[in-house]
Amino acid sequence: MTVAAVKFELLSTAHQTPVTLHLHSGISTWHGRGTFVMYNSARLGTLFANYRWDQRNGIYPDLPKVCSLDYLLLREEGEWKLLFNYVAMLNDMLDSAVILSHASDETRTLVANTDTVRGTLRF
Repeated sequence: MTVAAVKFELLSTAHQTPVTLHLHSGISTWHGRGTFVMYNSARLGTLFANYRWDQRNGIYPDLPKVCSLDYLLLREEGEWKLLFNYVAMLNDMLDSAVILSHASDETRTLVANTDTVRGTLRF
């Protein structure tokens, strides 16, 4: 867990920012963002896996198509904010965050602008 947390912290730091590791005893792993992200990722993974399992077993219905949704059911301001700030802009944000370039038939370059995702999702 410590190795994964350190890797996450290093990868999430801008290249021009110096990184300092304090390697003394008594450091809690819960102070870093890496541990927090991995914990929540595991929680969400479990929730999604359980949802898919229950959906396959008929407990939950399939999600409806977007074109069949009745947006008039959204009455609270918070519901509309969630829709416009996160759901509606997700595809555009992902398109701008990841650029796939074809240098040749043998090589492809993927540029992931994680700062775009982080800034857009307001972490």
